[in-house]
Amino acid sequence: MKVIISDNRKFEIFVDIFKHAKDVNEIFNIHMSNDGMFMQGMDQSHILVMEFKLTKDWFEEFEFNQENDTVIYGINASNVFKFLNTKQDNQKMILTCPPGGDKLLFEFKGEKAKEYNKKFNMALIELDDNLITIPDSEDDVEFIIEHSNFACSIDQLALFGETLEIAIDNDNIIMSSSGMDGDMEINIKTDDVEEFSADECDEDEVLLSQSYAIKYIKIMCNFNKVSKMLYIKLSADKPICSRYELENDSYVRLYLAPKINDDNE
Repeated sequence: MKVIISDNRKFEIFVDIFKHAKDVNEIFNIHMSNDGMFMQGMDQSHILVMEFKLTKDWFEEFEFNQENDTVIYGINASNVFKFLNTKQDNQKMILTCPPGGDKLLFEFKGEKAKEYNKKFNMALIELDDNLITIPDSEDDVEFIIEHSNFACSIDQLALFGETLEIAIDNDNIIMSSSGMDGDMEINIKTDDVEEFSADECDEDEVLLSQSYAIKYIKIMCNFNKVSKMLYIKLSADKPICSRYELENDSYVRLYLAPKINDDNE
């Protein structure tokens, strides 16, 4: 197995993925195939799922032999980020593992003075492999919004409470939170987002109304260097999905289960 990233922008994305993956979980399985690299993991509470797919065409070079190379690589995301964060500008990253190897080799190589070549060997770890199949489907509401605007709104709402309430109708995306110190509401007109798609509802009704833990929504918004646009998908009584689109059909996406309101309590 061998992959190479020499483009600085793509390497910045690669680093950002592992920087914030560790906020979801420390350990993951990376799945390699002839199509590319895939990683999925769940937080300790089992309510937040994070995954990414980098197709082989996303990398400058991608070599994988399905018959001989190891398919699953158990890694510690914090250690990967620590290694990646030592690369200097203009160096390229070379990630390799020989067939049957028990370590990943990270190499940073450059041709400029004072950019020292580096090597890191990281021991692989054995993890249970419990992939969750998440099919792409049409949701009740889908919209695209600038990541910075959405993330800033979530940060502000987090100042007032631990729960994010979202109510959406034909014309508005209303996000609110409340706590001991007060409450806050942010009204985003559907005409103000990049794209908005949903079935229409009656004027005095909402398309959906759900609640989510803000601390996990904040994690979903952390991947600011991956893409400027954030794709949001919601359906009644289903997890909210945030998706970051990349080149060559690659992506980072996260799913968060909604809070359950028990009317009997």
